[in-house]
Amino acid sequence: MIVTEPGFRDQLHRPAMGTRVAGPAGADHRRQRLILSHKAFVMVDSDVAVTTDATETATDRDHTRDWDRVAAFPVVFADELPSCLVRGAPLKQKPSELAQRDAEHYAPKTHPRIKLRGKMDSLHALNRLSSICYFLQLRMKAGRE
Repeated sequence: MIVTEPGFRDQLHRPAMGTRVAGPAGADHRRQRLILSHKAFVMVDSDVAVTTDATETATDRDHTRDWDRVAAFPVVFADELPSCLVRGAPLKQKPSELAQRDAEHYAPKTHPRIKLRGKMDSLHALNRLSSICYFLQLRMKAGRE
């Protein structure tokens, strides 16, 4: 998941009952629709998915995505092995003190990009947690009225 500043702004607004929550077109929203329906929210697609073949279904599109596949462990590298940014040596296994910066490089966990990624992940988790707490408060308040 790529987190952007506009995405954070969209998530940080205070939701109200009946809010329409948009998701990417063609994505599987069954779980989100169920969660949001209990909170009086409406899940809608942000754009209408365009298909060239009228017989093509959403599940057919989902299975043809190259990037959306089940992960296989251990990872089998087709090309050259990722290298360490510090020593420049290729590594077959990732040491615990390194994180994978991109497809070609491992970097120390103190690398600025890795530290920023950790802070963004923590901020996103805190945002989601505060959102859940807010929804629970709304639900408790609605139960008293």
